[in-house]
Amino acid sequence: MTKSMLTLLGVAGLAAGAWAADPPADAKAIAAPLEGGYTIVSGERDGKAIPEERIKGSVVRFTAAAITGTDKDKKEFFACTFTLDKDKSPWVIRMKSTAPKAGDEAVGLIKIEGDTLTLIYALPGGDAPTEFKTKDKQHLFVLKNQNKAADSPRTSNKFVPEGGSPTGPATGRTPGTPPPLKPEPADSDRPGRVPPGTPTPPVPQPQR
Repeated sequence: MTKSMLTLLGVAGLAAGAWAADPPADAKAIAAPLEGGYTIVSGERDGKAIPEERIKGSVVRFTAAAITGTDKDKKEFFACTFTLDKDKSPWVIRMKSTAPKAGDEAVGLIKIEGDTLTLIYALPGGDAPTEFKTKDKQHLFVLKNQNKAADSPRTSNKFVPEGGSPTGPATGRTPGTPPPLKPEPADSDRPGRVPPGTPTPPVPQPQR
């Protein structure tokens, strides 16, 4: 992770102590909707978009007690403890760091929409955000939940058998069900058959 990226996420720090190791039951319940791994898909700082190369490949993980981040090389570059106030709308998150600088605190807002989590917070000296749009000394990140994205149903026009892969167009049949038999043609449709009621043509007589 580059120095510039550490600056962008410098409010986060190492989650330590007994609470990080064994968070209270109520903290687990409160943080449950956030738990999981997320990829950073976009960011914003001081009202301007963060270049993609600074965040590409970075992953953020939420637990009941902490937030940690790793870069594209899977090297941990930040961690922090946090508390969440779900009585507010949107939810209010408070983060406290112990590294890279101990004691830094950040207040922000957080929301979840499907598999997308949006986090905005103020750096020390900045105003607490009131909307999901950055101002001076504020950062925003859009995260995609890795687990929910993997579980999302895929649309396809091909039939996929259980444990298999797409094999052809959708048939509408239950797996293992044989195709329906074609009906036998009626007598009138068989080749060489004369439909009932058809007059019999006269038999030609030999000339004398």
